Amino acid sequence: MEKLGEYEECPMRVYVFGQNSYGELGLSTSHAYPPPLDDTEDRLEPTPLLLPPHIKVHHIAAGNEFTLLLSTDGKVYSFGFNGSGQLGIGTNSSIHTPTPVVLEEKAVRMAAANGCEHSILITREGKTFSSGYNNYGQLGIGSQSNSLSPILVQDLKDYKITAAACSYYHSIFVGVPIAAGEGKKAQVLSCGRNENGQVPRRMTPISWDMGPRS
Repeated sequence: MEKLGEYEECPMRVYVFGQNSYGELGLSTSHAYPPPLDDTEDRLEPTPLLLPPHIKVHHIAAGNEFTLLLSTDGKVYSFGFNGSGQLGIGTNSSIHTPTPVVLEEKAVRMAAANGCEHSILITREGKTFSSGYNNYGQLGIGSQSNSLSPILVQDLKDYKITAAACSYYHSIFVGVPIAAGEGKKAQVLSCGRNENGQVPRRMTPISWDMGPRS
């Protein structure tokens, strides 16, 4: 895994607080400055996250005891609980300090949510990658096997995905069909568990009758 170099306070500060049992606040360090520290203490007040100066944070997402950071240059960093591979770093070992996600392409959007153990990354071209817990097909990859690294969602290859949201057992996507060209309406697609009416397991467009407009 890539080394991040020396840590210092970034001009665009990120503040963290709350539970930190699995290092989901990212406050541990493993480099010369500050001295190595394994910090899993909870925080009751906002605490600045120390990051290398080259990481300019653009977006953050918090999953179930893990965190994702998206930098302005399209790189994703993760830390915290990783039992299902949701950190996307190629292993299922939890980590306590921001670590680069294994993704060759640049991301522009990402999704993770409290209670879920998978993550979704979207590139500028609208490609979608997912990793983590997949027992109900919530990764959208056509199987129920977990993924330790972000894997391309092939069922979405005909769409330019613009947004995504994930819950524990299912995922929702918004995308425009690529073949349709300009002016085509966006569609909502879904995958995962459907026992309580969430969504089908395979990637399926959602449609509904809104009724006549007044």
